[in-house]
Amino acid sequence: MREKSVRYIAAVLNVYTGQRFKQFPCFAGYMERDAIGSGAVYQPETVKWKFDCNANTTAHNPIIFDLRDRMVIFADMSSAARRFGRVASEHDKQKALTQAVLSLPQRKPTLYDVLFAHASARGSLVPREEAETVYDIADADEIMAQFVS
Repeated sequence: MREKSVRYIAAVLNVYTGQRFKQFPCFAGYMERDAIGSGAVYQPETVKWKFDCNANTTAHNPIIFDLRDRMVIFADMSSAARRFGRVASEHDKQKALTQAVLSLPQRKPTLYDVLFAHASARGSLVPREEAETVYDIADADEIMAQFVS
C-alpha cells in the first residue's frame, strides 16, 4: 500500500444485522507479521492489541494505521449506520470521521483542561474556599459524565 502512496488505513467495524455492539460480545484487534506472505496462521496469543467493542452503535472506527510513520492511532469513534448498510454507501462518512480524528491536536485535553474550559466559559475561577462547586480527582466519573460527551 505504501508503494501506491497510501498513507492511512482506517479500520471500521460494522454490524449488518441491525444490532448494536453492546448487545453481543464483540472483540477486535490486530496481529503484526514480519511479512505479508509469512504464512503464519492466526493464533490468539499473537494478537498485538485486542479491545472490546461495546458501543451503542452499529459502526465503530477503533484504529487508524499510519503507514508512513508506522504508527497506530486510536480513534475510538462510533457512528450509526443504516440497517444492512454497505461499506460503499458509508464511504464518505467514514472518510470524514477519519479526517476528523487525524486533524485532532497531538495533545488530548486533560481533565483539568476540560474543567478549566467549562469554568472559563460559565463562570470564573476563585480560591477553593470561595467556590460554589469544587471537584476533586475522586469525582472523575461524575465529571466525565457531566462535562465530556
